[in-house]
Amino acid sequence: MADQQQKRERDTLSSIYSYYKTNEQNLEHVPSFISDGSGDIPIALAVPSADQTEEYKQTLRELLQIKEVIDGISARETE
Repeated sequence: MADQQQKRERDTLSSIYSYYKTNEQNLEHVPSFISDGSGDIPIALAVPSADQTEEYKQTLRELLQIKEVIDGISARETE
């Protein structure tokens, strides 16, 4: 079963490669979705404000304090 899947995948890849190799000099046959920027991946990044950063730091400090308390509880006390 896996061998048949691999053969189909290999045949598909071979077919695609053969198509592009045959038509590499003829730009008319290149699909429209292929362009110079087709390999670019847009990444959106929201930078927090200074106030938000301070809030995040304070929240992190509080969480770390809670974790220290939890880590300090012995196994006997948690039962």
